[in-house]
Amino acid sequence: MMEADVSQPNTQTAALGMGRRLMPLLWLAVILVAAVVFVMRDAHEVHQIVLALRRAQPGWALAAMAAGTVAIVLLAVTAGPVLHTLHAPAPVPALVRAHLQRHAVSTLLPLGGPAGIVAYVRALGTDGVPSADAVIAALAASVLGTVSFVVILVPALIIMSARHGLTWLLILAAAALVAVIAVLGWLLWLVMRAQPLPGVVTRWLPGSMKELAVDIGRRGLHWMDLIAPFLLAVGGDVAYGLMLWCCLGAVHYPVSLVQAFTAYGIGTLFLLVSPAFQGLGLVEASLAITLTAFGVPPANAIGAALLYRFGELWVPLALGLSSFASGNKTVRGLPAHVPAFVTGLTGLLGLFSVLNPELPMHMRRLHRVHQLPRYDPFTFNNVSRSLTLVVSIGLVFLAFSLWKRRRIAWIAAVALLTLATA
Repeated sequence: MMEADVSQPNTQTAALGMGRRLMPLLWLAVILVAAVVFVMRDAHEVHQIVLALRRAQPGWALAAMAAGTVAIVLLAVTAGPVLHTLHAPAPVPALVRAHLQRHAVSTLLPLGGPAGIVAYVRALGTDGVPSADAVIAALAASVLGTVSFVVILVPALIIMSARHGLTWLLILAAAALVAVIAVLGWLLWLVMRAQPLPGVVTRWLPGSMKELAVDIGRRGLHWMDLIAPFLLAVGGDVAYGLMLWCCLGAVHYPVSLVQAFTAYGIGTLFLLVSPAFQGLGLVEASLAITLTAFGVPPANAIGAALLYRFGELWVPLALGLSSFASGNKTVRGLPAHVPAFVTGLTGLLGLFSVLNPELPMHMRRLHRVHQLPRYDPFTFNNVSRSLTLVVSIGLVFLAFSLWKRRRIAWIAAVALLTLATA
């Protein structure tokens, strides 16, 4: 009987661990299936989106990336005044590095908030910041960042309600955000009391974390110490709203600042309540739907959303992973496999370009077989497609040999890549 009691928690732990490992795969599978269905059903719309991105104005795109950079720095230094109050100051580069690493971990892991804080604490620990102070700074930055976003979200919900009404999904997402703010605010209030944390918090912590919790409970903050971090967090939200506005200008469909900030509020709402991958798929869809409701053509709305998410999600993720690479031997070995990845990706893109060719509008409708034009394999377009097919298949196979670092594969890949880009 005792053995059964002992094995039951182990079984539950294993099930939870398996669930955490499978959740990212299931989420990615759902997103990939939705993307494939969208491409197959709306090939013309996909072509219009790609065309809008290709014609993006470089000046607007650079302004969007600049605004995104400012937002990252402002959100990173939000913890600076808190650490200064706790007599554990950290330089701006260290704060930015810790913020990017936290972003990377929180993005890649489902429910990765706690794991992101652990990465944040370790990053600041290399600059001499005590773990307890780093945890308090991370918690304060999370609470203030969420509260500052509410300053933009409330007007956005009012505008959407007045013009188009609120859906049940929006209402549920807003209610979930209120619950998140309540929990984070309660934890921050417990930390700011400068008293031992209650048993309801420490009861579920492992032994090593209980010692850290005791150390955290000895610290203390005053509400006045949070004014400067709050203003920095508001500045970060404003910079991200301007980034979305610039992205719309880049796809040749500028809107008013009110509409851009409204779309930013709705999209970021789903980011904050999403359990995995920084709301990948949900944020893009909510941004595009909101912008379409304001009269932006669907292709331009989706193009602007993708451009915005490139700067808001993927660029910080890449920077965070590169920051991890500097201190990880396993990650440092990955650049040797980059040519294999690029070669395989080029081959797959070539295959997709051949298997999903652009057809004239009159060919996209169903016709009888005798109405289709005669196929001539020796025309320039068909010969080009056949060569692209052969080269792309060769690149995909060479990617596996490049991953194993075979010298002959390098020579063949260079030749095929040259032929593919010619």
